[in-house]
Amino acid sequence: MAHPLAPARLRRRGISLALTLLLWAALLQLVVKLLLAEASGSLGLLASALHTLLLCFSALAGLQSLWQPRLASPIAAVQAVQAPTAPQRDLSGCLETITALLLWALLGFGGISLLGQIWFRSGLLQAEGIQPQAILSTGRSSLHPGLLPLLAILAILGFGLAWLAQVCARRLASRKLAFQSYLFLQDGWLLLIAALGILAQVLGVVPLESIAALGILAMVVGDAWRWLGVHVPHWQGGMAIAPEAIAATAQQVDGILGCQVISCRGLVGRSLTIALELRLHPEFHSLRHQLGRQVCQALEQRYGPSQTQLYLVPNLGGPRRRLNLAQGDEASLE
Repeated sequence: MAHPLAPARLRRRGISLALTLLLWAALLQLVVKLLLAEASGSLGLLASALHTLLLCFSALAGLQSLWQPRLASPIAAVQAVQAPTAPQRDLSGCLETITALLLWALLGFGGISLLGQIWFRSGLLQAEGIQPQAILSTGRSSLHPGLLPLLAILAILGFGLAWLAQVCARRLASRKLAFQSYLFLQDGWLLLIAALGILAQVLGVVPLESIAALGILAMVVGDAWRWLGVHVPHWQGGMAIAPEAIAATAQQVDGILGCQVISCRGLVGRSLTIALELRLHPEFHSLRHQLGRQVCQALEQRYGPSQTQLYLVPNLGGPRRRLNLAQGDEASLE
């Protein structure tokens, strides 16, 4: 069931609040997992903690994109593109780049450390006098009987947060929240895999726990790469496509008398966010929703996946009114 989109400012606040709550929930899960991994010596829990770390950085990156300064007016945006001024530092872009580098540095350090422990527990260092039986007995003695039920509770909490993020994503039409929902769902399943590895360790099948940790680590790398695909395209500064090209594409739709580009960010063919002002022929005003959908489809067919926000204006550069399409046909700048 489609829900009407809230005003842009309220949506922005709602997305920011949801991401903040999810960030704190992910941080709490990360601390609990690290404490449990330290107490039990579980490699699967350490690998799962790396995925939770990715969750935290994903929410932080979403908040950073919301903190980016907005253009005061579409006329200023077009003038900034047509008449470039002296180069300025993009502080938000620097912070986002630092965030990405820090995430991959932490994932790289944690992944290499985890692989070293897997190598150690697999008995590949027997030349140093370490026997697999000693590793097995150490692992058994460090496990607490209440560990598995606690992990089950954490997994259920992760599934609940995934459902909450998905509900917020649908009501606020936010791809960032939808991606957070995906990550929380993955985190819950990976935690169950880690629990199975611990159970195998309790039963004395130590290699299965190492295999589970390797599988979780591979999933972490895959989701981290997907995280780059979701967030990095929107960190690009300036106009991703020439405003004249976007306007020409939009004006191919019958009934569009004029088009002015407010903003266009992202990577062509990967992910774009576009905001347009449209001036319609008076006779086509009753068909504004159909024309809006045709404009969105034309832009997506030419430039690839895109989120398009449309505004109707009587005169380009004058007062504007947002065109609310059905959810799914219209996406937002958030």
